[in-house]
Amino acid sequence: MGLCHLGMIEALEKRGFRPDYVVGTSAGSLVGALYSHFGNVPGVCGRIESVLASDEFDMFERKYFGKAQLLEGHVQRGIKHFFTVVSETLEKKPHHGISFAAAAMIAQKDVASLFTRIFDGITFDTLKIPFATVAVDLSDGVPVTFASEKQSGGQGFAWSVAGPEGLIKAVMASSAIPLLFPSVQLGGHLFVDGGVMTNLPVREARLLLPGHMLLLAGFDVSSPVVPNENDPSTACALRLVDPPARKAQAAEEEMLDVLFRPVTDDSPRSSLSNYKELIELGRLSMTKGCLDIFEKTYRDKCLAMVRSDKSPVRRIFASARIRQLMPQP
Repeated sequence: MGLCHLGMIEALEKRGFRPDYVVGTSAGSLVGALYSHFGNVPGVCGRIESVLASDEFDMFERKYFGKAQLLEGHVQRGIKHFFTVVSETLEKKPHHGISFAAAAMIAQKDVASLFTRIFDGITFDTLKIPFATVAVDLSDGVPVTFASEKQSGGQGFAWSVAGPEGLIKAVMASSAIPLLFPSVQLGGHLFVDGGVMTNLPVREARLLLPGHMLLLAGFDVSSPVVPNENDPSTACALRLVDPPARKAQAAEEEMLDVLFRPVTDDSPRSSLSNYKELIELGRLSMTKGCLDIFEKTYRDKCLAMVRSDKSPVRRIFASARIRQLMPQP
């Protein structure tokens, strides 16, 4: 449901709000990285449409998410691929944990091909808005934040991935749903979907900007896992991630200033193909009352910064933002 983010961001943009920093996990890392590059929702939508029309997406969708067949359907082929990888890994290194972490129903080369198409020409250096993403380090059992070398240089807890493929690798790691997408190896560590432990990366956002009086707005686009008879493999993979993520999320929500939650039980199923429907879902969730509450919270936070922030520069910026929110004569 990550594309719901775009509808919510668009509604905030129309009220004059734009993020100073984007931190994403799982599907939020993919959408967040694209938004940080283009700096606006139409730019992201244009990239999505170009990906949908590409050969890479056509192959990916037909191979893994096409209509299931009785004998040689995509679901059966995905499960066969998963157990083949498990078997081969066990033969080489009989360690059950690593075997299942490395195995996935979607092949590594196919994921890499699709992500390369999505992030064509996009690197950490091209981002207009500072961006970080969170993945889970299976080797140490902890969440890890990835940011550009410039953003992570002064923060000991954040990792940087050098080179033009650094952003792609970081987002792939954060989006690697266990059993469905393959884990990503970086620096001798295996990484999987950040949502396993950090569905709302609030703590990470605060650590990236120490000493700032932040207004943290969280977008929770998770939804109950509903079994799909045409694609049971996806439901099983999501069910593995869902319970531990929700347990950890309660503490994260307490640290937020505002939480937006657009998804309901009857929301449409997430897919790139119906991205317009998902964007509309996010847009409709941002009612006038919801936006009014956000604006009041934003104004109160700016007033608090003017009164007590230790940085004169930040106090000046906060004053300017309050003036921008004042009704025009």
